Amino acid sequence: MLSVRLHRLSVTGLRLSLKPVAKYMIAGESFATKDAVNKRCRELVGDLKIAHSLEDTAQVFLFDLLQHHPDWKVKTQRTPIDQLELTIDYCYNAAHPCFGLHIVHKPTGLKLDDISWKWATRSLKPNATK
Repeated sequence: MLSVRLHRLSVTGLRLSLKPVAKYMIAGESFATKDAVNKRCRELVGDLKIAHSLEDTAQVFLFDLLQHHPDWKVKTQRTPIDQLELTIDYCYNAAHPCFGLHIVHKPTGLKLDDISWKWATRSLKPNATK
């Protein structure tokens, strides 16, 4: 018998409603699944053009998520977040050319590295285990 707990029962006045269980918290937003986190990332990045900086809301959300990336410290070269910015740019991977997020050092404009929100999402741990 398979049993899965997807919702928590809550009482609002006299009405009962089902609310998704918040398993992951990113920048104050709650998500029940990692797929929902990835969907939010796609919404934030949207149709941005190459070399375009992300809006402040997207920067805050993605920086909070990207700190879960297994190579975060190496990719940011331990630079404080207030000196970093995320941009959309071309990824120079000959085997898999694509557009992606790049970490930029704001004071110098130097690109430090590209980074994947999908890898960060894969490394997320449920809130209960933090």
